[in-house]
Amino acid sequence: YIKIIIGNQSYVTLRAKTDSYVGFLPRSVLDVLCERYPSILETLARRLLSQLSLLIFHIDFSLEWRQSNAGQILCHEGDNSDAIYIVMSGRLRSVKKNKKKEGYTILNEYSQGEIVGETEVLTNSKRQSTIHAIRESEIAVMPKSLINSL
Repeated sequence: YIKIIIGNQSYVTLRAKTDSYVGFLPRSVLDVLCERYPSILETLARRLLSQLSLLIFHIDFSLEWRQSNAGQILCHEGDNSDAIYIVMSGRLRSVKKNKKKEGYTILNEYSQGEIVGETEVLTNSKRQSTIHAIRESEIAVMPKSLINSL
């Protein structure tokens, strides 16, 4: 669903079990129609919401949406692991402080759709690296309490 929400190509392939009619409506056309006739958007939202389980509502309510500027630190090496980060847009980098010399080693970079910090949260360990945004980013923060409740 993330790919659809942010406007990227979906990795999902749908197959009809019976003969079907399928229509294609470009997003730009849908945007214009919704602007002219707001009730279309309301109807689509109502239909979508009726298809979702209560679990999805619980998860959505529990997520924190965060905007991060380039250079902004999300967590430091050694911090308690209290959340998983999902990159919605932008780019994050994990770095580790060098023990014998000054500076940092780049461990990984994360882009749209990638999850950061799940290992530390699931193993209840401290953050193994410092995570910071390397460009303006939008991040969904999934708290440990939500993960434990699932």
